[in-house]
Order: sequence, then C-alpha cells, then structure tokens
Amino acid sequence: MIIAALVFLPFVFALLMPFAVRKNAGDKAALLLMLGYTALALLLPGQMNSHLAIGKLMGQGLSFHVDGFRMVFALLTVLLWLSSLAFTATGYVKYRQDRYYTFTFLTLGAVMGVFLSADLFTTFCFFEVMSFTSFVWVIHDETEKAIWAGKLYLAVAVIGGLVLLVGLLLLQNMFGTLDLAVLRDRIPGIADKGMLYAAAICIFVGFGAKAGAFPLHVWMPTSYPEAPAPASALLSGMLSKAGVLGLIVITAVLLPGDILWGKWMLIIGLVTALAGAAIALFADHFKRILAGSSMSQIGFIIVGIGMMGILGADNAIAARGTMLHMINHSLIKLVLFLISGAVFMKLGVLTLNEARGFGKNKPLLKFCFLAAALSVAGVPLMSGYVSKTLLHEAIVEAMHMHLMSHGFLQVCEILFLTAGGCTAAYMTKLFMALFVEENEDQAKMDAISTDYLSLPAKLAIIVPALLLPLMGIVPNMIMDPLAELGMSYMNGGELHHAVHYFTWVNLKGSLISLSIGAVLYLLLVRKGTMAEGRYVDRWPKVGLERNIYRPLVMQVLPFLGALVARVISSWPDAIIRFCQKRIFNGKWDSADPTEDVYFSLYPRLPKAVYYRDSLSATLLCFTFGMAAIVIVIIFL
Repeated sequence: MIIAALVFLPFVFALLMPFAVRKNAGDKAALLLMLGYTALALLLPGQMNSHLAIGKLMGQGLSFHVDGFRMVFALLTVLLWLSSLAFTATGYVKYRQDRYYTFTFLTLGAVMGVFLSADLFTTFCFFEVMSFTSFVWVIHDETEKAIWAGKLYLAVAVIGGLVLLVGLLLLQNMFGTLDLAVLRDRIPGIADKGMLYAAAICIFVGFGAKAGAFPLHVWMPTSYPEAPAPASALLSGMLSKAGVLGLIVITAVLLPGDILWGKWMLIIGLVTALAGAAIALFADHFKRILAGSSMSQIGFIIVGIGMMGILGADNAIAARGTMLHMINHSLIKLVLFLISGAVFMKLGVLTLNEARGFGKNKPLLKFCFLAAALSVAGVPLMSGYVSKTLLHEAIVEAMHMHLMSHGFLQVCEILFLTAGGCTAAYMTKLFMALFVEENEDQAKMDAISTDYLSLPAKLAIIVPALLLPLMGIVPNMIMDPLAELGMSYMNGGELHHAVHYFTWVNLKGSLISLSIGAVLYLLLVRKGTMAEGRYVDRWPKVGLERNIYRPLVMQVLPFLGALVARVISSWPDAIIRFCQKRIFNGKWDSADPTEDVYFSLYPRLPKAVYYRDSLSATLLCFTFGMAAIVIVIIFL
C-alpha cells in the first residue's frame, strides 16, 4: 500500500489543486499536501524488498519494487519536491498557479513511478507521462522564448520516446519479458549480441535525451532558463536522473561488463562534460550557466557508467562514484537554482551584469552558494569531492588493470580533470559576479533587505546546502553506506579495499583540477568573456539544433523522402513503358502529357512506343513483380 500511495497519491493531489487555488489557498495547500506526502515517504525504508504488481494493464501490467537504490532516489525525490514547493509557496509563482501546481504533482507521481518501477514497461509508461507533464513547466511563462523552448523540449521527448519504444519492443521480442530481474538472469546466455546492441542503442537515445547526453542535449540549455526556478531545480535535480537511470539499466543489466559499450559511454560522458562546461563558461545568464553545468555534471555521471562497463566485475569504485555523484548533483542544483530564484524574485533579471553584487552583505546566501559551488567543483571536505574522487580513481584503476590502451585512458583522465577545472572556473565566475563585484547601481542592491526570503524558502535552500559539507567531512559514515545501498541494482562488485579519500594520491587529482580552473578563470573568463568590465555572451550563434538538426528534419529529410517516394511511385509506370517498347511494339503517342514526366525521370530510356491498351502490360508486369517477390522470399 505504501508503494501504491507514493506513486498514485500525487495524481490525486493534482486534481485538488485547481480548487485550492480558486479559494486563494494554492500555496498553503500544496505545501501541506507535500508535508503529508513526505511523512508517508519516511515509511518507505520499512518496505525494503516489497513488490507490487497491478493487473494486466495494456497487456503487461505495472510492477514496482523497493530496494536500496530505489529507496534512496525515491526519498531524494521527495526532498527535492518538498524544498521546491516550500520555495514556491513564498509567492514565486503568481501566474497560472493552478496549472503550475497541478502539473508539479503530476510530474511527482510520474518520477516516483519511474524510480520505483520493477520492469521497463512500467518505467516507459511513467517516463512518457513525466515528459509531457514537465513540458508545462518549460512553457509556463508563455513568452516567445518559452514557447520555442517548450516545442524543442517536446520534440526531443517525443522522438526519444518513440526510439525508446522500439528498443523495448526489440527486448520484448528477444526475451519475452521486460522485467529487470528476469532480464538479469537471461541476458548472460545470449551468444549473438547484435540485436541486443541495437536495442541498447535505441534505449540510449530515449533515456540519453532526457539525461542531456551529447548530442541529444540540445533542449537543455534552452529549457532550463525558461522554466520557473523551482521547476528548473526539479528538471535538473531529478528528471535528468530519470534519464540516467535508463543508462544504468543498459550498462548494468543489458550489457554488464561489456567493454565496447563501456568505452562508448566513457567517450559520450567526456564529450558531454566538456561541451556543457563550455556552454557555462561562455554564458552571461545565471540559469544558462547552471544549465550548462547540469549538462556537464551529467557527463561526469555518464563517465562513471562507462567505467562500470569497462571494469566489469571490478566496478565497485565506478558504481559507487556514479551513484554518489547523482545524489550530489541533485542537491547541488537544487541549492543553485533556488538561489537563482531568490535573485529573480527581487530583481526580475538573471543576466550577470544586472545581478552583479546582489549577494554582497547576504552571508546566508553566500554560505549556501559556496557550499554548492565548492561541492560541484570537487573541493576537499565537500560531498562532490568524494564522488569525483571515486570517478577519477575508476579511470586510474582501469589503467592499472590494462583493460584497454593505456594512452587512451590517459587522454580520458586528462579530459576528466580538465572538465573538473572548467567547473571550478565557471563557478568562480558566478561567485565573483554575485558576491564580490560591484554593481553599477550597488546602492540599489544594498537597499534590498536581508529579509529577502521567507522562513520556508530559507529552509528550502539551507537544508540541502548543509548536507553537502556534512556528507563530505565524514564520507565513510554517510556517503559510503549510501553508495552500498545501490550496489545490487547497479550490479556493483565487491569493494576489495577501503577508499582513503584524504590521502595525497586522491587529493592530487582535486588540486590539479582546481589549478586548471584557476588558469581558465584568469585567462578565459576574465579576458575572453568580459569586455570593458561587463560580461559578454561569447557562445557562438550556431548550434546542433539550429544548424544541423532543424535543417535536417525540416528540409533534408522531407526532400529525400519526397525524392524516394517519387522514384518508387514511378517504377511501375517505367516498367510498363519498358514492356510497351520491348514486348508490345506499339506506336509512340506524343500527345500523352505523362511522357514528359517519365523521360525527365529516366532520360536514358529512348522514347518508347506507347501502347494504348496497357491492361495486358500491367498484368504482365504484375506477374513479373510477384515472381520476383517470391524468389526473394525463398532465398532469404
């Protein structure tokens, strides 16, 4: 009953919210309902290893299961939603409150369904619901930019969902089930992995698009800045993890220990991390920087997933690093996006030049920002340092085990540390702009009261911010047990030795990244992205979506499709013309207007004689065509 309540109660709450908003009690009702839901979720640890199956819905039925991994991310989802709604309840959303709260609760139920699902059919159903309900967040402000971002978000979600469905159908055809537990048992017996790779690639497209993996990331830098800040925190913090969940399933369940797949994921992860960091480095908008950062950190997580595949049975460090960085990233982006919301509530803008100096004389806001910034940059004694150290050590361990080219892994390590340095550089850029530099109208900034947030909003930011140093200071007491809970789901191996996080060997990697970050900030950020003391968006006005995907979908594919359709549709008539010339030997009728079409398509064919009674020719060609089809079928 607890599982069913956690999945389906939010859908009931969504139906109640329009009535509460009409009574001018939308904020209070949403927060009270979420508090009650949180109390219910705290009972989930007592449901370990519980299973719930619901009927034969759509021929498959829905099934849910609770294990350590699912429990951790279900509770993390509840924490993020509670913080987001506590912040929103301060009056952040005034326009179309009923719609915002309705779809926020609908998305909560969908996300819980994804994380508690026991089979890929259930995952797919709730994953698609999640995509459509969260779309409303992106278009909430109904500006031209928001509508554009929403269309892109929806297009990627729909196309990704269709490709994902193809992958699941392939799996269903191969194994007769989509139950994860059954798939774990049956897949090791597969000798020919060709079809399995095809299914894995399709599933990667569907889940990778939601995660923001390169080159499927095009919606992320556009959508995050347009959604309200509390919704952006959830998009980055939890919905992206629903996409990562699918990538874990591919690597841990469908292709466990597959070095080829692991190498592919490692490359995708590094490219994603560097591309997202580049977007953040060159942007001059608070939330666009956070969007690029989200993409970059997802890249780090995908690197961990790749190393899980490469290391095989010895993937303990990679699996732990992957899970912990998922948790860290969720908390970090919750704090940072809510801080962006605090800035927007007072200023109405989020460009760095206008928001510069906002955080001066606001020690609480500065502490929370620093906790998140230092953690995502991998500074020792912060939780992000722990997860990034594990991910780095996974690459080093693969080098020691000689699992693939030493030179290739060395390049990967350099790129990993460079991406970490980029993180430090763009977070320094944000900190300097908000808390150190002077605004052109600093008196206006100083006039903003220190009581700029209500108590619920402050708690929404402070609580997750406090968790980041707390987990980082005593990682063996908090983070290691958290990681251990997820090892069964992630197919993690045994940890053969304890990880000593604060030895020089591990500290060295962090110091290298931070040093790279300092150089990038001084040379690239200060010199390259600033002009006459003001921040400038140096990101080139080109992109995959604008210059490749959109022309491909809107121009190239329709043209090719029309061309192929035209050629195919002309084949029967061309055969008839050929038969008329060679077999029936009639006379050419120059008055037939259709001839110009045929000879423009087939200029090499001489002007065949035209046989007026084409019925016999048609029958003859039909017979030849059917014979050809039968022959092909026989030989196939």
